[in-house]
Amino acid sequence: MSGLGEEDYAKEVLEQSTRQTSDDIFDDLEQGLNLDTEGYDDLLEYATETLEDYGSTDSAKDIVDLSKDLKQNVTDIIAYKELFQQKLGFLEDFDALITQEDREEAEQYIQENQHLKQTSVEADDIASIRALREGRLYDTIMSMGDEKDWDNSSIRNSELFDDINDVADAVITDYFFRGGKGLRSTMGQIMQYGMEETVDYETVVMGGMVETFHTSTLVQDDMMDGDVKRRDRASANVMMKHLFGDQGQDIPITTGNVMESWVNEMNIHQELNIPEESRQAMVRVQDIVNRGQNQDILMGRDITELDIDDYKDMSMGKTGFLYGAMLKMSAENAINNESYSEEVREEVNDLLGDYTFHFNLAFQASDDLLEVVGSDMDKSDSDISNRKKTATAITTDMMLRKHEDLPQVQGMSAEEYFRFIFSTDSENDPTENIVAAEGSSSIEPEEVEDENENIFSIQVSERAIDADIRRIMGAFEDVHREQLQRWADEATEATEELREVGEAGEGLNQVGANLLGKTAEAMNERTK
Repeated sequence: MSGLGEEDYAKEVLEQSTRQTSDDIFDDLEQGLNLDTEGYDDLLEYATETLEDYGSTDSAKDIVDLSKDLKQNVTDIIAYKELFQQKLGFLEDFDALITQEDREEAEQYIQENQHLKQTSVEADDIASIRALREGRLYDTIMSMGDEKDWDNSSIRNSELFDDINDVADAVITDYFFRGGKGLRSTMGQIMQYGMEETVDYETVVMGGMVETFHTSTLVQDDMMDGDVKRRDRASANVMMKHLFGDQGQDIPITTGNVMESWVNEMNIHQELNIPEESRQAMVRVQDIVNRGQNQDILMGRDITELDIDDYKDMSMGKTGFLYGAMLKMSAENAINNESYSEEVREEVNDLLGDYTFHFNLAFQASDDLLEVVGSDMDKSDSDISNRKKTATAITTDMMLRKHEDLPQVQGMSAEEYFRFIFSTDSENDPTENIVAAEGSSSIEPEEVEDENENIFSIQVSERAIDADIRRIMGAFEDVHREQLQRWADEATEATEELREVGEAGEGLNQVGANLLGKTAEAMNERTK
């Protein structure tokens, strides 16, 4: 110990390690993000022309194509260049997962897409995004889980990663590029185009921020809900458990928080000409959405204690506020660019609040209904198995109470059975009780002659219980659709009021009003 006593030696080691750690931290803080605020004119022009092309559409289904187009050709590219590429060290070694075919197709893609020619986007960037979308990173992560005794040293021996944080970052990156419609970022671009007939860099970057934050919530939601899949790949909690055992499945909590920090770093960046009101909206949405998740957890109460207003409050605190924040951020950007009066600013924000409220309800109702009617949409399907109190569940309970002479299910009326399954009594778990009844001579599936009543027939197993709940909900599909359509119509009415403001010279033009209206209508179409 170089002549030092044990205490002195320990003190010296502590001081050295503290100095080194501080140096490392300040080096990281100094790096920050080096944004390329110039050089995307052609890409932004592409976004503007795309919105104009779709501007007079009569089909709500076109909105999905529009949104995917803008996400793939605008939002993903900006997010990759301005955030992921700079924050992720392992991308420096990502060449190992990019093939020559990827590069050739990327070069051809750039040649065929004029909006990329004058940007800083290179063939390697497009090839990397292509590899991410195709799941090359996902396959690498999952193959690592086939090895035994994983620790930091074995991570460092991999092709891409230096430590556990690289792996966690990779999981989130994979989530972001798995697909999705990018509806949140697209609605922001629609909003600005509707007010200015153009899309600027700040709005696209804000869209990337919102999509990134949304991805962080998906990672955490999947863990909380116990979902095993997200967009046809394993959920983050499953991936981490596959890699690191039971301890790994809690890592999505912190990885989601890390991703939020990236959003905040972008939000406060001085090179961005983002209005203060838009920056504050991005901060506010993180607070509200996380609190909304708390409300979602508390929605686990018995269904008899809940009504549709409880559901509205919860959903507005989650999905609704995230959509609303994107619209507000974009609108404030346009208002700032056009120097609108404070009176018009307040009127636009009030109408946006009305639109957001009803659009959110339509979105949530369509999401709930998708799990009942079946769909190939990229959403998780755990709400029924987790007995979540969705709008569909609450409305079904309400409808069951209004009907008499319902068929028997496991010796109970359909109403009693439905509530029994949605019980929150941990000491009287309904699934365990029903499964335990299998083979019992005292409980037999009821035989009914009316084909329409077969929706309530029961087979005894946990999966069959889910199917029976789905069938009971499906019996009132028309009611669910009517409710969904009413909310979509009310959102569309708000866009017409925004358009009327636009006719006075300040507000939303006809194209913007039409696209936002069709977006609300698309919530019903997506369930068909």
